[in-house]
Amino acid sequence: MPRLLTYLVISEVSMKERKHYTEKIACNPATSHISQWHYVEWHKAERYVKGMQIRIAKATQEGKWR
Repeated sequence: MPRLLTYLVISEVSMKERKHYTEKIACNPATSHISQWHYVEWHKAERYVKGMQIRIAKATQEGKWR
C-alpha cells in the first residue's frame, strides 16, 4: 500500500476512534480524576518529556523514522 494511502486509512480510523472516545468521555465525565493532577510529580514528568524531545530530534536528524 502506498505511504500516502496508508496514512489516509490510518487517519480515517483514528478519526472514528477519536469520535467514539470523545462521545464516551462526554457521556461519562470522570470528576474524581481532576484531583489526581495534584499528585503528578511534574518535575519528573517535564524531565521525561524533555528527554523524549531530545531523542526525537536526534533520530529525526539522523533520518531514523521507524
